Amino acid sequence: MRGKVFYSLLMTEINSFSDLPTTLGDFTAGDFFTGEDVIFDGGKPRPGLKTIFEAADRWDCDLVGGLHADAPVGGPVEQADYEYLRNIILRKLEQALPVKAVILYLHGAMIATECYDCEGDLLGHIRDLVGPDVPIGAVLDPHAHLSPAMVEAADILIFMKEYPHIDGGERMQELIRIIDGMLKDEVKPIPYVQDCQMIGFFPTQDPPMSDFVQCMQDMEQTEDILSISFVHGFPWGDTPFTGAKMLAYGNHHDASAEKCAKTLAQKLWAIKEQVMPPFISIDEMITKVSQLQHTPLVIADQADNPGGGGPSDSTFILQALIDQGLSNIAIGLIYDPQAVRKCHESPLGAEIKLSIGGKSGVISGNPVEGVFTLKNIQKDARMKITDDVDFPMGDTAWVEIAGIDIVLCTRRIQMYAPDGFEHLGINPKDKTALVVKSSNHFAAFFKDIMADYVYVNTPGAIDMNFAEIPYKIFDKSFYPKNIKKEPSW
Repeated sequence: MRGKVFYSLLMTEINSFSDLPTTLGDFTAGDFFTGEDVIFDGGKPRPGLKTIFEAADRWDCDLVGGLHADAPVGGPVEQADYEYLRNIILRKLEQALPVKAVILYLHGAMIATECYDCEGDLLGHIRDLVGPDVPIGAVLDPHAHLSPAMVEAADILIFMKEYPHIDGGERMQELIRIIDGMLKDEVKPIPYVQDCQMIGFFPTQDPPMSDFVQCMQDMEQTEDILSISFVHGFPWGDTPFTGAKMLAYGNHHDASAEKCAKTLAQKLWAIKEQVMPPFISIDEMITKVSQLQHTPLVIADQADNPGGGGPSDSTFILQALIDQGLSNIAIGLIYDPQAVRKCHESPLGAEIKLSIGGKSGVISGNPVEGVFTLKNIQKDARMKITDDVDFPMGDTAWVEIAGIDIVLCTRRIQMYAPDGFEHLGINPKDKTALVVKSSNHFAAFFKDIMADYVYVNTPGAIDMNFAEIPYKIFDKSFYPKNIKKEPSW
């Protein structure tokens, strides 16, 4: 008789300083599946689960689904809503027992109104159900809060190494290899955590962080090391566990893991002043766009990134472009359900009076008002990221004013990839500049079409002045606020 492998995905990232609440409706409005629908779509295995299906088959097991649920970044989840989601997973797991292994995709930065460590709480409940001998493993986003409860409850936690997060598939393969070794009694992961005593922003596509990632991977080639993760932390989550950490797993002992974790923490400290990318002002951006020789330039409106808790409706850059008379520019995604609804009620080509963006308060600026040309609409649109991955944008609309093309949406999601423009008929390659509501993920998926990119410092929910973030729960000393010298690791 075949055994069972249990799989679930539960992901959201909570910005403690966001005024946008995260509710059950935010989860159910997206790709929300339970039970068999988690792993099958119309009887066919869902894309992205091939590695897990193959592993389950090798272990003479069937793959059993619990829950697939994710939500846009906002404020803390209502406790009852979190418990409802958690209990779906636990109930499905209990129905599947006994299982040979538990495999999860988690974010690592989910906060509920009465729980600062949702992932640790979930993993602890899973451990209580399956007992001490069943391997529990998870792949997580590096923008996470690594807590002692998470490390204690799970056998192996593997965080994506790249930011942009382009290596989720590779990390799942890594997780499967380790669980495979555990099932053969060849591997026993022993964790070591080193607090880096640092809060920062760590894009990995360029040196020195690309070299740091390579160093991690080189260290993983040693015989005693199973896995090394750099947990970047999520600076805008106010928890007791906030901040950057190194997590290393040794095989049967932690001596080598401790050495690797401490060495990497020292290396990170040495490059701490180089890893922060330069941010330019809106005025500097205007000058750069006016003088462009190679196009398109991608402009990251990083402070309004919905992937970090921004409302995705700020208008500071849009208004500046209009005021300066700059054209042949596309901007997206602006979250504005009211404007989208009006567009979907109008014929294509219509001249529509709209009030766009600026609806979430001071951090969003003022609405941009005027007569816009409706170019195209799409219902239930999805942004294609890769062949196996796409994300829901809700209903979308393409409007144009003064030579600026604007993509509006009804689901808050950052502009990951060119398809966010292309799905409506905009050719981003032909634009002088592309303004994207994204902090860094765009860098991976726009790289083949962009001539250059810049990060623009606008008002917004994502404050890159880490020393001034008004933490109330997190109370440890950290760089750059009140630690200036390298800690004695």
